[in-house]
Amino acid sequence: MSTAMSTMRAGADAALDRGFSIFPLKSRSKHPATEHGFKDASAMPAQIEAWWTEAPEANIGIACGESGLIVLDFDNGSVPEGFDLPSTYTVKTARGLHLYYWGTCRTATMYDLAGNKIGDVKSAGGYVLGAGSVHPDGPVYTLINDVAVAEAPKEQIEKLARKPASESGPVSVVGDKIPYGQHDIELHRIAGKLRHDGLEEEAIYNALVEVCEKRCENYGPDY
Repeated sequence: MSTAMSTMRAGADAALDRGFSIFPLKSRSKHPATEHGFKDASAMPAQIEAWWTEAPEANIGIACGESGLIVLDFDNGSVPEGFDLPSTYTVKTARGLHLYYWGTCRTATMYDLAGNKIGDVKSAGGYVLGAGSVHPDGPVYTLINDVAVAEAPKEQIEKLARKPASESGPVSVVGDKIPYGQHDIELHRIAGKLRHDGLEEEAIYNALVEVCEKRCENYGPDY
């Protein structure tokens, strides 16, 4: 067995030992080698052996949601100032860092305190390349903090995923009139979108008032 082959198999076994659900990616690629990608992920040793026996140079995909993981994927090689993240299992990527935490959440974009995009939160519905994998450009994903996976710092993750108001875009007050009787349904939908974009309660309230005054017909009790 070549060094590359033994390294990939060792990386797959190490991920399995950590309790991760994994699946094969194409060699030196981020693309799945199975039909359903991360949905095919397994934590069964026999399945992992079969996959890496068939394709010994396959990269290692870590299915985040299926593993019960939140992975903070920082684009650059450091955590930005203003965030207090506990020490955890950490992998150096081609140009940044992957910090692994136990937990689940939605996949989201991360921002620093100035509102600049700095990476992604990957969990349910997402996957990352595991340690030992080879980036398409050549760099190897390398384990740089070989410690236990820590519990997710929920408040810090919410802070990282809070979309700045400047990025969310204003709510359009121009559009079709919202007929009486549909006000609550439509405003609730808009509120959900704004919350998903990271706006806080006061900003959402003010936006809804403006939409209602401009677009809601004959607003009354439901307003």
